Amino acid sequence: MKNLMFLVITVVVYYFSHGEPAHIVGIILAPALMLALIDRIKNKTGAALLVLSIVYGCFIFQWRNYIQAPLPIYLIIAFGNALFFNLPYLFFIFIKKEKNNALAYMTIPFGSVMIEYMLASLSPYASWGSVAYDIPNINFRNLIVSVTGLYGIAFIFRLSSVVIYLFFKRLLESKANFISQVSKAEMAVFSIFLVSFVSTFIFGQVRLKTELNGEKVRLAGITVPLSEESIIYGDIDYKKEFGSQLIRKDQMMLEIYLLNKMVSDTDKPVVNQWFKSVQDKLLEETESAINQGAKLVVWSEGNGVCIKENEDVFISRCQELAKRKNAYILASLNTKTIGQRNSENKTIAIDANGKVQYSSLKSFPVPGAEASVKGDELLETMDTPLGKVSSVICFDADFPNLVRQTGELNTSILFVPGFDWAAIVPYHTNMIKFRAIENGIPVFRQVNAGLSAVYNPLGIMENSKKFDIHSKDAVFIHDVTISKLNTLYSKIGDVFASICIVCLCLIFLMSKNIQKLSDN
Repeated sequence: MKNLMFLVITVVVYYFSHGEPAHIVGIILAPALMLALIDRIKNKTGAALLVLSIVYGCFIFQWRNYIQAPLPIYLIIAFGNALFFNLPYLFFIFIKKEKNNALAYMTIPFGSVMIEYMLASLSPYASWGSVAYDIPNINFRNLIVSVTGLYGIAFIFRLSSVVIYLFFKRLLESKANFISQVSKAEMAVFSIFLVSFVSTFIFGQVRLKTELNGEKVRLAGITVPLSEESIIYGDIDYKKEFGSQLIRKDQMMLEIYLLNKMVSDTDKPVVNQWFKSVQDKLLEETESAINQGAKLVVWSEGNGVCIKENEDVFISRCQELAKRKNAYILASLNTKTIGQRNSENKTIAIDANGKVQYSSLKSFPVPGAEASVKGDELLETMDTPLGKVSSVICFDADFPNLVRQTGELNTSILFVPGFDWAAIVPYHTNMIKFRAIENGIPVFRQVNAGLSAVYNPLGIMENSKKFDIHSKDAVFIHDVTISKLNTLYSKIGDVFASICIVCLCLIFLMSKNIQKLSDN
Protein backbone atom coordinates (compact mmCIF):
# COMPACT_ATOMS: atom_id res chain seq x y z
CA MET A 1 0.00 0.00 0.00
CA LYS A 2 2.86 2.39 0.80
CA ASN A 3 4.47 1.68 -2.58
CA LEU A 4 1.17 2.27 -4.36
CA MET A 5 0.63 5.55 -2.52
CA PHE A 6 4.16 6.64 -3.39
CA LEU A 7 3.59 5.75 -7.05
CA VAL A 8 0.39 7.81 -7.16
CA ILE A 9 2.12 10.82 -5.57
CA THR A 10 4.98 10.53 -8.08
CA VAL A 11 2.58 10.47 -11.05
CA VAL A 12 0.61 13.46 -9.75
CA VAL A 13 3.73 15.54 -9.09
CA TYR A 14 5.28 14.55 -12.43
CA TYR A 15 2.15 15.77 -14.21
CA PHE A 16 3.06 19.29 -13.05
CA SER A 17 6.65 19.05 -14.26
CA HIS A 18 6.22 19.89 -17.95
CA GLY A 19 4.09 21.65 -20.53
CA GLU A 20 0.80 23.41 -19.89
CA PRO A 21 0.33 22.48 -16.18
CA ALA A 22 4.00 23.09 -15.29
CA HIS A 23 4.67 24.45 -11.81
CA ILE A 24 8.01 25.06 -10.13
CA VAL A 25 7.18 22.55 -7.37
CA GLY A 26 6.54 19.84 -9.93
CA ILE A 27 9.61 20.78 -11.99
CA ILE A 28 11.94 20.40 -8.98
CA LEU A 29 10.28 17.56 -7.04
CA ALA A 30 9.21 15.27 -9.90
CA PRO A 31 12.75 14.08 -10.78
CA ALA A 32 13.54 13.60 -7.08
CA LEU A 33 10.46 11.41 -6.62
CA MET A 34 11.26 9.54 -9.82
CA LEU A 35 14.74 8.73 -8.48
CA ALA A 36 13.22 7.52 -5.23
CA LEU A 37 10.84 5.32 -7.21
CA ILE A 38 13.70 3.87 -9.24
CA ASP A 39 15.65 3.10 -6.07
CA ARG A 40 12.67 1.13 -4.73
CA ILE A 41 12.61 -1.18 -7.76
CA LYS A 42 15.40 -3.75 -7.97
CA ASN A 43 14.57 -4.98 -11.50
CA LYS A 44 16.16 -2.55 -13.96
CA THR A 45 13.90 -3.46 -16.88
CA GLY A 46 10.81 -3.09 -14.72
CA ALA A 47 12.01 0.29 -13.44
CA ALA A 48 12.69 1.48 -17.00
CA LEU A 49 9.24 0.44 -18.23
CA LEU A 50 7.47 1.98 -15.24
CA VAL A 51 9.29 5.29 -15.62
CA LEU A 52 8.58 5.37 -19.36
CA SER A 53 4.90 4.70 -18.67
CA ILE A 54 4.73 7.61 -16.24
CA VAL A 55 6.54 9.98 -18.60
CA TYR A 56 4.41 8.97 -21.59
CA GLY A 57 1.12 8.96 -19.71
CA CYS A 58 1.70 12.44 -18.31
CA PHE A 59 3.08 13.81 -21.59
CA ILE A 60 -0.21 12.99 -23.35
CA PHE A 61 -2.05 15.43 -21.08
CA GLN A 62 0.75 17.95 -20.52
CA TRP A 63 1.10 18.90 -24.20
CA ARG A 64 -2.26 18.04 -25.80
CA ASN A 65 -3.42 21.63 -26.30
CA TYR A 66 0.00 22.83 -27.44
CA ILE A 67 0.42 20.27 -30.22
CA GLN A 68 -2.42 20.63 -32.71
CA ALA A 69 -2.58 17.19 -34.35
CA PRO A 70 -5.18 14.42 -34.78
CA LEU A 71 -5.20 12.09 -31.77
CA PRO A 72 -3.52 9.05 -33.43
CA ILE A 73 -0.70 11.21 -34.78
CA TYR A 74 -0.45 13.05 -31.49
CA LEU A 75 -0.04 9.79 -29.57
CA ILE A 76 2.87 8.84 -31.84
CA ILE A 77 4.47 12.28 -31.40
CA ALA A 78 3.94 12.06 -27.65
CA PHE A 79 5.61 8.65 -27.46
CA GLY A 80 8.65 9.83 -29.38
CA ASN A 81 9.07 12.83 -27.11
CA ALA A 82 8.46 10.72 -24.00
CA LEU A 83 11.33 8.45 -25.06
CA PHE A 84 13.61 11.49 -25.24
CA PHE A 85 12.53 12.89 -21.86
CA ASN A 86 12.88 9.41 -20.34
CA LEU A 87 16.52 8.95 -21.37
CA PRO A 88 18.19 10.61 -18.34
CA TYR A 89 16.32 8.20 -16.05
CA LEU A 90 17.34 5.26 -18.25
CA PHE A 91 20.96 6.39 -18.04
CA PHE A 92 20.69 6.38 -14.27
CA ILE A 93 18.84 3.05 -14.06
CA PHE A 94 21.47 1.16 -16.00
CA ILE A 95 24.54 2.78 -14.43
CA LYS A 96 23.63 2.78 -10.74
CA LYS A 97 24.95 0.06 -8.44
CA GLU A 98 23.41 -1.61 -5.44
CA LYS A 99 25.14 0.70 -2.97
CA ASN A 100 24.94 4.47 -2.86
CA ASN A 101 26.95 5.98 -5.72
CA ALA A 102 26.27 9.69 -5.74
CA LEU A 103 28.26 10.45 -8.88
CA ALA A 104 25.89 8.23 -10.87
CA TYR A 105 23.11 10.67 -10.03
CA MET A 106 24.90 13.29 -12.13
CA THR A 107 23.57 11.41 -15.16
CA ILE A 108 20.29 13.23 -14.48
CA PRO A 109 21.48 16.85 -14.97
CA PHE A 110 24.06 15.92 -17.63
CA GLY A 111 21.56 13.68 -19.40
CA SER A 112 18.85 16.36 -19.30
CA VAL A 113 21.21 18.84 -20.96
CA MET A 114 22.05 16.27 -23.62
CA ILE A 115 18.35 15.66 -24.32
CA GLU A 116 17.62 19.38 -24.64
CA TYR A 117 20.62 19.74 -26.95
CA MET A 118 19.40 16.86 -29.11
CA LEU A 119 15.90 18.31 -29.24
CA ALA A 120 17.14 21.79 -30.18
CA SER A 121 19.50 20.37 -32.81
CA LEU A 122 17.60 17.42 -34.26
CA SER A 123 13.92 17.66 -33.37
CA PRO A 124 11.58 19.27 -35.93
CA TYR A 125 9.97 21.01 -32.93
CA ALA A 126 13.21 22.76 -31.98
CA SER A 127 13.60 23.89 -28.38
CA TRP A 128 10.00 23.16 -27.35
CA GLY A 129 10.05 21.21 -24.10
CA SER A 130 12.97 23.07 -22.55
CA VAL A 131 12.76 23.39 -18.77
CA ALA A 132 13.47 27.11 -19.14
CA TYR A 133 10.17 27.69 -20.92
CA ASP A 134 8.10 26.00 -18.22
CA ILE A 135 8.90 28.69 -15.63
CA PRO A 136 9.97 31.74 -17.69
CA ASN A 137 9.55 34.54 -15.15
CA ILE A 138 12.55 34.03 -12.82
CA ASN A 139 14.55 36.96 -14.15
CA PHE A 140 17.87 36.48 -12.33
CA ARG A 141 17.96 32.80 -13.31
CA ASN A 142 17.05 33.46 -16.95
CA LEU A 143 20.14 35.59 -17.51
CA ILE A 144 22.46 32.57 -17.28
CA VAL A 145 21.34 31.69 -20.82
CA SER A 146 23.46 34.61 -22.04
CA VAL A 147 26.41 32.33 -21.16
CA THR A 148 25.16 28.75 -21.35
CA GLY A 149 22.08 28.93 -23.54
CA LEU A 150 18.93 27.20 -22.30
CA TYR A 151 21.05 24.30 -21.08
CA GLY A 152 22.29 26.12 -18.00
CA ILE A 153 18.75 26.33 -16.64
CA ALA A 154 18.09 22.66 -17.37
CA PHE A 155 21.31 21.73 -15.56
CA ILE A 156 20.55 23.77 -12.43
CA PHE A 157 16.96 22.58 -12.11
CA ARG A 158 17.81 18.90 -12.57
CA LEU A 159 20.83 19.16 -10.27
CA SER A 160 18.62 20.74 -7.60
CA SER A 161 16.28 17.72 -7.87
CA VAL A 162 19.24 15.36 -7.37
CA VAL A 163 20.48 17.32 -4.36
CA ILE A 164 17.02 17.29 -2.75
CA TYR A 165 16.77 13.54 -3.23
CA LEU A 166 20.29 12.78 -1.94
CA PHE A 167 19.81 15.07 1.04
CA PHE A 168 16.60 13.44 2.25
CA LYS A 169 17.84 9.96 1.43
CA ARG A 170 20.97 10.46 3.50
CA LEU A 171 18.97 12.19 6.26
CA LEU A 172 16.61 9.22 6.56
CA GLU A 173 19.42 6.68 6.45
CA SER A 174 21.90 8.33 8.82
CA LYS A 175 19.51 10.30 11.04
CA ALA A 176 21.61 11.81 13.85
CA ASN A 177 24.92 11.08 12.10
CA PHE A 178 23.99 12.93 8.92
CA ILE A 179 27.13 15.06 8.50
CA SER A 180 29.63 12.36 9.43
CA GLN A 181 28.11 9.85 7.01
CA VAL A 182 27.90 12.09 3.95
CA SER A 183 30.29 10.63 1.39
CA LYS A 184 32.85 12.67 -0.51
CA ALA A 185 30.94 11.96 -3.72
CA GLU A 186 27.78 13.39 -2.16
CA MET A 187 29.72 16.40 -0.95
CA ALA A 188 31.01 16.88 -4.50
CA VAL A 189 27.44 16.86 -5.86
CA PHE A 190 26.27 19.28 -3.16
CA SER A 191 29.25 21.55 -3.87
CA ILE A 192 28.61 21.59 -7.63
CA PHE A 193 25.02 22.59 -6.96
CA LEU A 194 25.98 25.30 -4.47
CA VAL A 195 28.56 26.83 -6.80
CA SER A 196 26.17 26.67 -9.76
CA PHE A 197 23.26 28.23 -7.90
CA VAL A 198 25.26 30.98 -6.19
CA SER A 199 27.08 31.84 -9.42
CA THR A 200 23.80 32.03 -11.32
CA PHE A 201 22.22 34.17 -8.61
CA ILE A 202 25.11 36.64 -8.40
CA PHE A 203 25.54 36.85 -12.17
CA GLY A 204 21.81 37.39 -12.65
CA GLN A 205 21.52 40.10 -10.00
CA VAL A 206 24.56 41.98 -11.34
CA ARG A 207 23.33 41.65 -14.93
CA LEU A 208 19.87 42.95 -13.99
CA LYS A 209 21.47 46.18 -12.78
CA THR A 210 22.94 46.83 -16.25
CA GLU A 211 21.83 50.16 -17.63
CA LEU A 212 20.35 49.90 -21.10
CA ASN A 213 21.40 53.05 -22.86
CA GLY A 214 20.21 53.72 -26.36
CA GLU A 215 17.91 55.71 -28.55
CA LYS A 216 14.18 55.28 -28.10
CA VAL A 217 12.35 54.53 -31.33
CA ARG A 218 8.63 54.16 -31.84
CA LEU A 219 7.74 50.84 -33.48
CA ALA A 220 4.39 49.36 -34.42
CA GLY A 221 2.88 45.94 -35.05
CA ILE A 222 -0.23 45.52 -37.19
CA THR A 223 -2.78 42.73 -37.48
CA VAL A 224 -5.89 42.79 -39.67
CA PRO A 225 -8.38 39.91 -39.18
CA LEU A 226 -9.23 38.19 -42.45
CA SER A 227 -12.92 38.13 -41.50
CA GLU A 228 -15.01 38.43 -38.37
CA GLU A 229 -14.80 34.72 -37.51
CA SER A 230 -11.88 33.62 -39.66
CA ILE A 231 -10.63 30.06 -39.32
CA ILE A 232 -7.14 31.46 -39.57
CA TYR A 233 -7.66 33.22 -36.24
CA GLY A 234 -9.90 30.77 -34.42
CA ASP A 235 -9.73 27.30 -32.87
CA ILE A 236 -12.10 25.60 -35.31
CA ASP A 237 -12.10 21.87 -35.98
CA TYR A 238 -11.89 22.03 -39.76
CA LYS A 239 -13.30 18.55 -40.36
CA LYS A 240 -16.37 19.13 -38.20
CA GLU A 241 -17.00 22.72 -39.16
CA PHE A 242 -16.14 22.76 -42.85
CA GLY A 243 -19.20 23.17 -45.01
CA SER A 244 -21.57 23.68 -42.10
CA GLN A 245 -20.92 26.68 -39.88
CA LEU A 246 -18.23 28.47 -41.86
CA ILE A 247 -19.14 31.62 -43.71
CA ARG A 248 -18.39 31.66 -47.43
CA LYS A 249 -15.18 33.65 -47.07
CA ASP A 250 -13.76 31.23 -44.53
CA GLN A 251 -14.79 28.29 -46.68
CA MET A 252 -12.92 29.75 -49.63
CA MET A 253 -9.88 30.43 -47.42
CA LEU A 254 -9.92 26.79 -46.34
CA GLU A 255 -10.23 25.61 -49.94
CA ILE A 256 -7.45 27.85 -51.25
CA TYR A 257 -4.87 27.60 -48.46
CA LEU A 258 -5.50 24.23 -46.87
CA LEU A 259 -7.24 22.01 -49.40
CA ASN A 260 -5.38 23.40 -52.44
CA LYS A 261 -8.52 23.67 -54.51
CA MET A 262 -8.82 25.73 -57.65
CA VAL A 263 -10.92 28.89 -57.61
CA SER A 264 -13.87 28.90 -59.95
CA ASP A 265 -14.28 31.73 -62.44
CA THR A 266 -17.32 32.84 -60.45
CA ASP A 267 -15.42 33.00 -57.16
CA LYS A 268 -12.17 34.49 -58.45
CA PRO A 269 -13.38 38.12 -58.47
CA VAL A 270 -14.77 37.60 -54.95
CA VAL A 271 -11.44 36.21 -53.71
CA ASN A 272 -9.43 38.99 -55.36
CA GLN A 273 -11.70 41.66 -53.89
CA TRP A 274 -11.63 40.05 -50.47
CA PHE A 275 -7.82 39.79 -50.44
CA LYS A 276 -7.53 43.35 -51.70
CA SER A 277 -9.76 44.56 -48.87
CA VAL A 278 -7.38 42.92 -46.35
CA GLN A 279 -4.40 44.49 -48.11
CA ASP A 280 -6.11 47.90 -48.15
CA LYS A 281 -6.80 47.65 -44.43
CA LEU A 282 -3.18 46.65 -43.69
CA LEU A 283 -1.84 49.62 -45.61
CA GLU A 284 -4.38 51.92 -43.98
CA GLU A 285 -3.42 50.78 -40.46
CA THR A 286 0.28 50.95 -41.36
CA GLU A 287 -0.06 54.55 -42.53
CA SER A 288 -2.01 55.40 -39.39
CA ALA A 289 0.75 53.93 -37.19
CA ILE A 290 3.39 55.90 -39.12
CA ASN A 291 1.34 59.06 -38.63
CA GLN A 292 1.48 58.34 -34.89
CA GLY A 293 5.27 58.39 -35.03
CA ALA A 294 6.18 54.78 -35.82
CA LYS A 295 9.48 54.57 -37.70
CA LEU A 296 9.06 50.90 -38.55
CA VAL A 297 5.92 48.78 -38.88
CA VAL A 298 5.77 44.99 -38.85
CA TRP A 299 2.73 42.84 -39.70
CA SER A 300 1.78 39.57 -38.01
CA GLU A 301 2.72 36.36 -39.78
CA GLY A 302 1.14 35.86 -43.20
CA ASN A 303 -1.35 38.65 -42.66
CA GLY A 304 -0.88 39.95 -46.20
CA VAL A 305 -2.85 37.21 -47.98
CA CYS A 306 -2.11 37.44 -51.66
CA ILE A 307 -2.57 35.52 -54.90
CA LYS A 308 0.81 35.05 -56.59
CA GLU A 309 -0.24 36.78 -59.81
CA ASN A 310 -1.12 39.91 -57.80
CA GLU A 311 1.92 39.90 -55.51
CA ASP A 312 4.04 42.42 -57.43
CA VAL A 313 1.21 44.94 -57.43
CA PHE A 314 0.72 44.58 -53.68
CA ILE A 315 4.45 44.90 -52.92
CA SER A 316 4.60 48.00 -55.13
CA ARG A 317 1.86 49.58 -53.01
CA CYS A 318 3.89 48.81 -49.87
CA GLN A 319 6.99 50.36 -51.43
CA GLU A 320 5.08 53.48 -52.43
CA LEU A 321 3.75 53.91 -48.89
CA ALA A 322 7.21 53.44 -47.32
CA LYS A 323 8.76 55.99 -49.66
CA ARG A 324 5.95 58.52 -49.29
CA LYS A 325 6.02 58.31 -45.49
CA ASN A 326 9.81 57.88 -45.17
CA ALA A 327 9.29 54.79 -42.97
CA TYR A 328 10.37 51.16 -42.88
CA ILE A 329 7.95 48.27 -43.38
CA LEU A 330 8.30 44.56 -42.66
CA ALA A 331 5.42 43.24 -44.74
CA SER A 332 4.40 39.67 -43.82
CA LEU A 333 2.92 37.94 -46.85
CA ASN A 334 1.27 34.58 -47.41
CA THR A 335 1.38 34.30 -51.18
CA LYS A 336 -0.58 31.47 -52.75
CA THR A 337 -0.36 30.01 -56.23
CA ILE A 338 -3.83 28.57 -56.76
CA GLY A 339 -3.77 24.78 -56.93
CA GLN A 340 -0.25 24.37 -55.53
CA ARG A 341 0.18 22.85 -52.09
CA ASN A 342 2.82 25.12 -50.57
CA SER A 343 2.31 28.86 -50.20
CA GLU A 344 5.10 31.37 -49.66
CA ASN A 345 5.17 32.52 -46.04
CA LYS A 346 7.66 35.38 -46.10
CA THR A 347 8.72 38.78 -44.87
CA ILE A 348 9.46 41.60 -47.30
CA ALA A 349 11.79 44.24 -45.81
CA ILE A 350 11.20 47.65 -47.41
CA ASP A 351 13.35 50.66 -46.56
CA ALA A 352 12.39 54.34 -46.32
CA ASN A 353 13.33 54.85 -49.97
CA GLY A 354 10.79 52.26 -51.04
CA LYS A 355 13.41 49.65 -51.95
CA VAL A 356 13.08 45.96 -51.07
CA GLN A 357 16.15 45.11 -48.97
CA TYR A 358 15.34 41.44 -48.57
CA SER A 359 12.61 38.86 -49.06
CA SER A 360 12.91 36.04 -46.55
CA LEU A 361 10.89 32.81 -46.51
CA LYS A 362 10.04 31.08 -43.26
CA SER A 363 12.97 28.74 -42.58
CA PHE A 364 11.06 26.15 -40.55
CA PRO A 365 7.39 25.60 -41.49
CA VAL A 366 5.64 23.86 -38.58
CA PRO A 367 5.83 20.09 -39.24
CA GLY A 368 2.45 18.55 -39.99
CA ALA A 369 0.60 21.83 -39.57
CA GLU A 370 1.89 24.20 -42.22
CA ALA A 371 2.15 23.86 -45.99
CA SER A 372 4.65 26.49 -47.05
CA VAL A 373 7.90 26.69 -48.99
CA LYS A 374 10.94 26.14 -46.75
CA GLY A 375 13.46 28.99 -46.51
CA ASP A 376 17.25 28.78 -46.60
CA GLU A 377 17.83 29.13 -42.82
CA LEU A 378 19.85 32.31 -43.36
CA LEU A 379 19.00 35.59 -41.67
CA GLU A 380 19.30 38.88 -43.51
CA THR A 381 19.46 42.49 -42.41
CA MET A 382 18.10 45.88 -43.41
CA ASP A 383 20.06 49.02 -42.52
CA THR A 384 17.96 51.61 -40.70
CA PRO A 385 18.66 54.64 -38.46
CA LEU A 386 18.07 52.35 -35.48
CA GLY A 387 20.75 49.93 -36.68
CA LYS A 388 20.58 46.65 -38.55
CA VAL A 389 17.14 45.04 -38.48
CA SER A 390 16.56 41.29 -38.87
CA SER A 391 13.44 39.16 -38.78
CA VAL A 392 12.41 35.55 -38.34
CA ILE A 393 8.89 34.19 -38.69
CA CYS A 394 7.10 32.73 -35.65
CA PHE A 395 8.31 29.11 -35.26
CA ASP A 396 11.74 30.10 -36.61
CA ALA A 397 12.39 31.96 -33.35
CA ASP A 398 12.16 28.66 -31.45
CA PHE A 399 15.50 27.60 -33.02
CA PRO A 400 18.25 29.24 -30.92
CA ASN A 401 21.01 28.44 -33.41
CA LEU A 402 19.10 30.17 -36.21
CA VAL A 403 18.57 33.32 -34.18
CA ARG A 404 22.21 33.28 -33.05
CA GLN A 405 23.09 34.51 -36.55
CA THR A 406 22.06 37.96 -35.29
CA GLY A 407 25.43 38.15 -33.52
CA GLU A 408 27.38 37.54 -36.73
CA LEU A 409 25.19 40.04 -38.59
CA ASN A 410 25.52 42.68 -35.85
CA THR A 411 21.74 42.95 -35.65
CA SER A 412 20.40 45.72 -33.41
CA ILE A 413 16.81 44.46 -33.07
CA LEU A 414 14.95 41.31 -34.07
CA PHE A 415 11.35 41.31 -35.28
CA VAL A 416 9.19 38.20 -35.04
CA PRO A 417 5.91 38.18 -36.98
CA GLY A 418 3.90 35.45 -35.23
CA PHE A 419 0.82 33.29 -35.56
CA ASP A 420 -0.59 31.70 -32.39
CA TRP A 421 -3.70 29.89 -31.23
CA ALA A 422 -5.37 30.26 -27.84
CA ALA A 423 -3.76 27.24 -26.12
CA ILE A 424 -0.17 28.45 -26.58
CA VAL A 425 -0.79 31.96 -25.23
CA PRO A 426 1.34 33.27 -23.51
CA TYR A 427 3.73 30.24 -23.59
CA HIS A 428 4.94 30.87 -27.13
CA THR A 429 5.50 34.58 -26.66
CA ASN A 430 7.41 33.97 -23.40
CA MET A 431 9.84 31.73 -25.29
CA ILE A 432 11.00 34.80 -27.22
CA LYS A 433 12.52 36.44 -24.14
CA PHE A 434 15.27 33.83 -24.18
CA ARG A 435 16.29 34.79 -27.72
CA ALA A 436 16.64 38.37 -26.47
CA ILE A 437 18.84 37.29 -23.54
CA GLU A 438 20.95 34.85 -25.56
CA ASN A 439 21.85 37.47 -28.15
CA GLY A 440 21.69 40.66 -26.08
CA ILE A 441 19.22 42.45 -28.36
CA PRO A 442 15.62 43.67 -28.07
CA VAL A 443 12.96 41.49 -29.69
CA PHE A 444 9.60 42.74 -31.00
CA ARG A 445 6.94 40.07 -31.59
CA GLN A 446 3.64 40.83 -33.32
CA VAL A 447 1.05 38.04 -33.39
CA ASN A 448 -2.23 37.50 -35.22
CA ALA A 449 -4.08 36.78 -31.98
CA GLY A 450 -2.67 36.27 -28.52
CA LEU A 451 0.12 38.22 -26.87
CA SER A 452 2.26 40.67 -28.79
CA ALA A 453 5.26 41.85 -26.77
CA VAL A 454 8.61 43.59 -26.81
CA TYR A 455 11.51 42.30 -24.69
CA ASN A 456 14.69 44.17 -23.86
CA PRO A 457 18.16 42.51 -23.98
CA LEU A 458 17.73 41.41 -20.35
CA GLY A 459 14.59 39.46 -21.24
CA ILE A 460 12.33 41.87 -19.39
CA MET A 461 8.98 42.47 -21.06
CA GLU A 462 8.80 46.23 -21.67
CA ASN A 463 5.26 46.21 -23.01
CA SER A 464 2.66 43.83 -24.37
CA LYS A 465 -0.78 43.78 -25.87
CA LYS A 466 -3.25 40.92 -25.93
CA PHE A 467 -5.95 40.65 -28.54
CA ASP A 468 -8.02 37.97 -30.25
CA ILE A 469 -10.14 37.57 -33.38
CA HIS A 470 -12.82 39.83 -31.89
CA SER A 471 -10.46 42.69 -31.03
CA LYS A 472 -11.16 45.81 -33.02
CA ASP A 473 -7.85 47.43 -32.11
CA ALA A 474 -5.08 45.04 -33.20
CA VAL A 475 -2.35 47.68 -33.42
CA PHE A 476 0.58 47.46 -31.00
CA ILE A 477 2.71 50.63 -30.69
CA HIS A 478 5.63 51.02 -28.31
CA ASP A 479 8.73 53.18 -27.84
CA VAL A 480 11.61 50.70 -27.80
CA THR A 481 15.10 51.44 -26.47
CA ILE A 482 17.56 50.15 -29.05
CA SER A 483 20.40 48.85 -26.90
CA LYS A 484 22.72 45.89 -27.18
CA LEU A 485 24.59 43.77 -24.65
CA ASN A 486 27.55 41.51 -25.26
CA THR A 487 26.78 37.86 -24.53
CA LEU A 488 29.14 34.92 -24.35
CA TYR A 489 26.51 32.57 -25.79
CA SER A 490 26.27 34.56 -29.03
CA LYS A 491 30.01 33.92 -29.51
CA ILE A 492 30.58 30.37 -28.22
CA GLY A 493 27.16 28.84 -28.81
CA ASP A 494 26.46 25.45 -27.26
CA VAL A 495 29.85 24.90 -25.60
CA PHE A 496 28.25 24.37 -22.17
CA ALA A 497 26.00 21.66 -23.60
CA SER A 498 29.03 20.00 -25.19
CA ILE A 499 30.88 19.99 -21.85
CA CYS A 500 27.89 18.36 -20.14
CA ILE A 501 27.70 15.69 -22.83
CA VAL A 502 31.43 14.96 -22.44
CA CYS A 503 30.94 14.64 -18.67
CA LEU A 504 28.04 12.24 -19.23
CA CYS A 505 30.22 10.10 -21.49
CA LEU A 506 32.99 10.08 -18.88
CA ILE A 507 30.56 8.82 -16.25
CA PHE A 508 29.64 5.93 -18.53
CA LEU A 509 33.29 5.15 -19.23
CA MET A 510 34.01 5.22 -15.51
CA SER A 511 30.91 3.22 -14.58
CA LYS A 512 32.88 0.17 -13.47
CA ASN A 513 34.96 2.23 -11.07
CA ILE A 514 32.31 4.72 -10.03
CA GLN A 515 31.36 2.70 -6.95
CA LYS A 516 34.94 2.91 -5.67
CA LEU A 517 34.96 6.68 -6.28
CA SER A 518 31.71 7.07 -4.37
CA ASP A 519 32.87 4.91 -1.47
CA ASN A 520 36.07 6.96 -1.20
